[in-house]
Amino acid sequence: MWSHAADAQTTADTQTTADTQVAFPGLDANSLGALSIGHPHEGYLMNPVRMPEGKYWTVALPNYAYGTEETIAGLIHCITLVNQRISNTPKVIIGSISKEGGGHFPPHKSHQSGRDADVGFYYNPGFPIAKPGTRENLDLERTWALVRSFIIETDVDMILIDSKVQRLLEVHALRRGEDPVWLKSVFHGTGRPYTALILHAPGHDAHMHVRFSSPIARQRGKSSYATLVEQGHIKLRRTEIRHRVSRGDTLLGIAAKYHTSAETVRRLNHLESTKIRAGQALLIQKPEHLRGALDPIVVPKRRIPDSDAPSSSTSLAASSPFEPSAGEQ
Repeated sequence: MWSHAADAQTTADTQTTADTQVAFPGLDANSLGALSIGHPHEGYLMNPVRMPEGKYWTVALPNYAYGTEETIAGLIHCITLVNQRISNTPKVIIGSISKEGGGHFPPHKSHQSGRDADVGFYYNPGFPIAKPGTRENLDLERTWALVRSFIIETDVDMILIDSKVQRLLEVHALRRGEDPVWLKSVFHGTGRPYTALILHAPGHDAHMHVRFSSPIARQRGKSSYATLVEQGHIKLRRTEIRHRVSRGDTLLGIAAKYHTSAETVRRLNHLESTKIRAGQALLIQKPEHLRGALDPIVVPKRRIPDSDAPSSSTSLAASSPFEPSAGEQ
């Protein structure tokens, strides 16, 4: 539905999940729930959840609306909150999430691991949807309510919105009485590079791109990665190199050095046994691991304004600054 330029990545204050790297022999991948494997720009999605049709949203591309449980739950929760807090809210458009198995998804550069979702803006009555947002056509009240919910109610890595629309939302939020210090951190960062949560990206003037952290699905993918590769669920590119055997080398040690197995090296070089000799040239196929598949899993610290801190961040009935005044419905 919407095309993307290269996505940016925020490096806000983070907290790290358990850094487990366990492979499960005999893994039945279908038993694990959704697995988000690798970087959003180079990844896989297994056992996905499909975004259902709903009372408050329209799924524009059902065949490309697959994500992790956390992504789908986050979308449903936040869109529902907006409708509960502001009556007569029209349906919002859900665009691309991921393909059923993840992976390359033209024209997008990301959307490969079930964590990215395109979500439309709300528009004022009488204006067509999916058009570049302006002061005249955007329903700033409802659109800001949705952005705010993503920030406060879910774990997101970033939200991409065109800078022109960002300015409209920031001014509106200030007029609504939002904490200016909190808004500054959300829109402009905390003084260090790349710490803004809402980032500019060309082509995002008619929708926002939300990247959910999805730490549970990512941990599943990371923990099972080695076995998924071994079982052939994930195909890795391999680089062929020549290793010259030195005195004291063993086949097992050489295999470990290149993250392969001694049996694979033996077969590749047609060796009748594991015996090797100094000076011998061995062909090695070195796997190129999926980008991000084994990286530490970090979740940005959730940014909550002081006014919201005492209340539950997950309660659908939580108080909100989005109660419309007379005439705004």
